[in-house]
Amino acid sequence: MEAAQVLSTTLIIATSVLLLFIFLKDVLSGIKKRDSIGMAIDTTKGIMFVVPSKKTSDERVKEIVDKYSSDYDIKIVDHKDRVGGL
Repeated sequence: MEAAQVLSTTLIIATSVLLLFIFLKDVLSGIKKRDSIGMAIDTTKGIMFVVPSKKTSDERVKEIVDKYSSDYDIKIVDHKDRVGGL
């Protein structure tokens, strides 16, 4: 009888850990997506389009602009607009 209890307890713990891992993975990926910045490059014109999400901080956008402004002409596009012609 004790072996069956140990086995059932082990299965419950393993299932709980697995469910916790799946939950945390979904939560963390959602946090990452909120701070995402889309970037598209038009190499023929030398333009980089930066599309920050609505929750991206201004400091993060400024970092991207500072990093790539020496190579490309940077255009910041609203997250609701589409970048056409690429």
